[in-house]
Amino acid sequence: MAIKINMAGVQEGEFDAMPDGLYPCRLFDMNVKNSKDGKPYIEWVFKVQEGHSNAGRQFWMNNSLQQQALWALKRTLIALGDDPADLDGELELEKEDYVGRECVVSVVAETYEGVVRNKVKRVLPTGAEEAEAEVGNVDDL
Repeated sequence: MAIKINMAGVQEGEFDAMPDGLYPCRLFDMNVKNSKDGKPYIEWVFKVQEGHSNAGRQFWMNNSLQQQALWALKRTLIALGDDPADLDGELELEKEDYVGRECVVSVVAETYEGVVRNKVKRVLPTGAEEAEAEVGNVDDL
């Protein structure tokens, strides 16, 4: 079966990395994947919210599901609105319970294999922009 596509006027291009900063986002997608060595992790996809000058741009972040790295997953879940008291013991995370939740994503630009790209430093709860304006860099807290 052939796929018909009209490529007239389509420019070849790439997205430039966005400036370091905090971006209001919604969780767009989350999936469990396996690393090259077979270890599971959650891949998070965040989309910059409408109304922002970079609306629609996406950021990706991974959280390892290895026991020694679960502290980072817990921090992400709290930033996405989970109550810390509910994050004790065995959990079952349902994608539909998380997709669409609002948060703030702290992003830096880094060079990887000669290409400048964005890296998510941390996911923060909604309202983190105001906290940074009042107390300084939230990543230092």
